[in-house]
Amino acid sequence: MAELQIRMDAIRSNIRQLRSGIAPTCRVMFVCQSDFYGLGLHVAAGLEPWIDLFAVGAMSEALSLWDLTTSKDIVVLHPPTERDALLELLAVSRSPGRP
Repeated sequence: MAELQIRMDAIRSNIRQLRSGIAPTCRVMFVCQSDFYGLGLHVAAGLEPWIDLFAVGAMSEALSLWDLTTSKDIVVLHPPTERDALLELLAVSRSPGRP
């Protein structure tokens, strides 16, 4: 049976290398749509200290990631549905401490 190993240290090293080649004013966005490509958003959330913002595919993922992180902006890449717009309103009303 195949086994997948995620080397978080290698990902962090790649982010550091990326930052060394860009202007200090640039922000690093970590795209983790489709439940971080099946690996789970909790894995992506573990990179919060090294990135500036997250990008997800849908509002439902944004809400899940919101619960796993403390301060990063989250960009939703696909237009929300009417249901998603209602979920967004609920998320903002239940999280008054986050900008």
